[in-house]
Amino acid sequence: MVALGGDVHSHYVADLKADYDDPASTVIASEFCGSSITSLSLPQARLDAARGFNPHLHYARSDRRGYIRFTLDAKRLQAQLRVVDNALDPASGVSTAARFVVEAARPGVIAA
Repeated sequence: MVALGGDVHSHYVADLKADYDDPASTVIASEFCGSSITSLSLPQARLDAARGFNPHLHYARSDRRGYIRFTLDAKRLQAQLRVVDNALDPASGVSTAARFVVEAARPGVIAA
């Protein structure tokens, strides 16, 4: 199972667990949360500090604007976290900041 979210103005990629109080808890799904294109977010330092308390987060960036591009087939979901070079420039370049995969019938995110 994969959950898709947004409206937090940051990119997040995470494992969803049955019990976050138990570090050995089973991963039950994967989550992708897309950034905004132009709206600002929290300072990146706040996300970096929070990651130590959230080991299920594979990726957390608030300092780049962008979107997620997905490719889905019967075997896997592939995700490319796309970011713009300059959110204030409509002609800005776009690049891939990170890539992740979720295999069918295997909960959890894999860096690609």
